[in-house]
Amino acid sequence: MERMSQVASTAPQSLSAVARSLGYPVRTLMRFFPEICQKIIVRGQVYRKAHRELRKQGVQDKVQRAVLTIHAEQKYPSFHQVLKLIDLSCVNL
Repeated sequence: MERMSQVASTAPQSLSAVARSLGYPVRTLMRFFPEICQKIIVRGQVYRKAHRELRKQGVQDKVQRAVLTIHAEQKYPSFHQVLKLIDLSCVNL
């Protein structure tokens, strides 16, 4: 129990990663520690949602800067022109 609480209080991991590190199947942890497992799941969801929003905002900022730069050059900010100026390696188009 104590080891499971330590794992739950560290950086967000999936429940399967926690189970693997503890050496137990997920079903066993879910049966004996449902509250802790639920906290692990919720923490991961909150973490992923927050980082998704940050990435989205970062991409929006890059696109806006690129559009303004192209517009300042008296050019039409087409999709391809904007793509040339920004690095979207973290985004699947």
